[in-house]
Amino acid sequence: MRRLLFLAFLGSVSVSAQEAREGGVLAAMSNHPRLEIETVPEALDFPATQERVAALSEGVQRCVGELQGAWRFDLVIQRRGGVRRVAAEESPSDAEEATRCLETVLRALRLPGRSSGGDQTLRVRIARPLRGGAGPDNALGSLRGSNFGFGGLGLRGTGRGGGGTGQGTIGLGNLGQVGGGRATTRRDVPRVRAGRIRVTGSLSPAIVRRVVRRHLQELRACYESGLQSDPQLRGRVTVEFSINPQGRVTRSQVQNGATLSNTAVQNCLAQAARRWVFPAPEQGSVDVVHPFVFTPPRPNAAVRTGQPEVRGSLSREVIRRVIRRNITQARYCYEQALAQDPTLAGTVKLAFIINAEGQVQSAVVREDGLPDPSVGTCLARVVRRWRFPAPEGGGVVAVTYPFVFSTR
Repeated sequence: MRRLLFLAFLGSVSVSAQEAREGGVLAAMSNHPRLEIETVPEALDFPATQERVAALSEGVQRCVGELQGAWRFDLVIQRRGGVRRVAAEESPSDAEEATRCLETVLRALRLPGRSSGGDQTLRVRIARPLRGGAGPDNALGSLRGSNFGFGGLGLRGTGRGGGGTGQGTIGLGNLGQVGGGRATTRRDVPRVRAGRIRVTGSLSPAIVRRVVRRHLQELRACYESGLQSDPQLRGRVTVEFSINPQGRVTRSQVQNGATLSNTAVQNCLAQAARRWVFPAPEQGSVDVVHPFVFTPPRPNAAVRTGQPEVRGSLSREVIRRVIRRNITQARYCYEQALAQDPTLAGTVKLAFIINAEGQVQSAVVREDGLPDPSVGTCLARVVRRWRFPAPEGGGVVAVTYPFVFSTR
């Protein structure tokens, strides 16, 4: 899976086409909802997925309106490119109508078909930044010195904007543009994913699932209490409960076989379910078996590029622009390894050759300062897919580029 940047619904930002191409600039300086592609499978076409998801912006804006909050959806993409299923993994408790509207909009997504392979799961997140008051400082940060702006741009000096930092001219989103060439992920949160539900009785699974989604934050709170003593706590818990004819939960317990081995968290989950209220069943009581999968926060990954060595007719700045535009792919490689070792950090020097057409004809790890070689292997693989401007006068360009990986 690749993690991506925010795709933002633009407010009053003016960015030239050249800046957008060179810097990968996508920003929002208003309080419009923002659409983030969190993960995209390797099997899906990377640029086409970004483009087609961004095209849903108008529909998302219409659904969210002035509501505050965040939604997270898993989209199951069929081989032909259509959406087989949309599942809301996170949604505000008071936004049921907006959630249904967003599911309809996302279901209309169409991606390029694939010649082989099964279904793929694409995860997206929709959020509106919290309001920070009126005036230019809230959109832009202060325009001098050290700048802080929520959901916008930091201009001049060291700027923080849209959840990321940039040292140089513009701090945008999760990218440091123009300056140090640094990309960081937004701070992650513990995740609760609802599994396949089983319902016996006169309530439909869709109705039960809708109510349960409203209470996922309660389950997350139980899980977070366990993470305080065990930061790597994770696993699957199945809660079974009964709903009486009035729609109230009369019994709830955790089934045997839970892989999340924390009794206090399991008891907290069962107690939370007893407080839930459902629509009254048409006939009798209803029994529900509902699995949940809990995953701890991922480390906040950062990728910084050092000074490159270049031999040939492409300038360092031209090469740096292309690398900045693709830096999230390098971060993806790092994040996969962080899932196994959250303390992983170090520098990988990659050597690659750009041919006369601007294609990378070879890429190998020159020096590897990480104990896990999978990061360098993945990095070499993604760099081979990058495209650079054709060198002036033909010939090839030899590049050695350091990538510095760290958590913060």
